[in-house]
Amino acid sequence: MKTNLRILWVIALCVVCMSSCNNSVSYADLKKAQERAINKFVAEKGFEILKDYPADGVFGENRFVKLDNGIYLNVVDSGNGNRAVIGKTTVLIRFKVIDITREGDAGIDFFDNGATPLEFLYGNAEYIVAMNQGNIGSYYYSYFGRGIESILQYVGENAVVKVIIPFEEGSKAQEAYGTPLYFEKLKFVYY
Repeated sequence: MKTNLRILWVIALCVVCMSSCNNSVSYADLKKAQERAINKFVAEKGFEILKDYPADGVFGENRFVKLDNGIYLNVVDSGNGNRAVIGKTTVLIRFKVIDITREGDAGIDFFDNGATPLEFLYGNAEYIVAMNQGNIGSYYYSYFGRGIESILQYVGENAVVKVIIPFEEGSKAQEAYGTPLYFEKLKFVYY
């Protein structure tokens, strides 16, 4: 009797495990949901998406270019012309960001709350992401990814940009939840 009960218990447990596995969201589903969320956000904000980076480097207020890595970029101020050097330039970033998939998300503002800016050595984004992958309480875990670093190829010191970063180019939190982030204001300062 105990053996039959154990067998039934194991079968029931297997059925529950298998049914819970079927409820997971696939990568393709996350990509589709992200595309819908970004398209809705772009339409609501009235953003114009350019096919090519402007030849003169000047963007209109609501004009974004979609880069090859899927990032939507608007350069507000290209900076002072000094470019970051891989492996040599330490960069500080301040930003105002929202999760565009959450209705009414107030986000976080690193300009107003007195928080210490995030800091990274240009070229070390992958290392920083790896070091913070299990640190759920870290701002690096939530907001920093290779997408932010990739913007430095387009701008210089003291640059200010607006950017939509898809989860594939974003932070560990973005990857974990499949959420794109909109950086309403992102400033790069060299240290």
